[in-house]
Amino acid sequence: HYGRGPRDALQEQLDADKAYLDLYNDFLKLAESGVKMILEGKVRPCPPMLAYGSGGEKYIIGGLMFRKAWNWEILNQNVGEGDSAFKVAGHELKALQFVQGKIDTLLAPLSCTVDLFGIRYLVQSIAPIESDTLAYGSWTDGLVYENRDPLAAECAKAVAQLCNIKEHAVIERLTDRKIEPFYTPGTLEFHKREDDYVCYPVSFGRL
Repeated sequence: HYGRGPRDALQEQLDADKAYLDLYNDFLKLAESGVKMILEGKVRPCPPMLAYGSGGEKYIIGGLMFRKAWNWEILNQNVGEGDSAFKVAGHELKALQFVQGKIDTLLAPLSCTVDLFGIRYLVQSIAPIESDTLAYGSWTDGLVYENRDPLAAECAKAVAQLCNIKEHAVIERLTDRKIEPFYTPGTLEFHKREDDYVCYPVSFGRL
């Protein structure tokens, strides 16, 4: 019996990289097809919801979330449409891709942007996010904060270290409660189900 050698480990890594590339290419094809379906009027937008960020039309197609870069709301400000909205969606994509695979307890979704006929959509694989899964941060632009889960707090601390963000305090606007230490921008969202050992990121474009 022989143990695994360097060549075996290298081949496993190559196989894993190829499998990921194939998966991501399939994801890109589905994302483009989904945007075409939206523009052709074959899919109706979801009812208004706070999950996956405030504002913007949202669609669910084939296990993917499509969010139109239009009328997103950040810190009670509507970014409108056009270049500003495109840049905000681009920041969200860059942030998700930046943290992907770097922190064991943070599971960033597959994501991309699709530009078609002058309209941009942020597309990402759906995570198990509900109204009660927010474990750290705020999805009410700082009106109230969640900081109830130790694993989520450690995950936020790891993100802060990765991005060279100094710990600080935040003030809850509803109660004037001061929360410290706080590790990330207050409006980042770390979602976690009770039976999970990983967090799911939302609104990371504010890093």
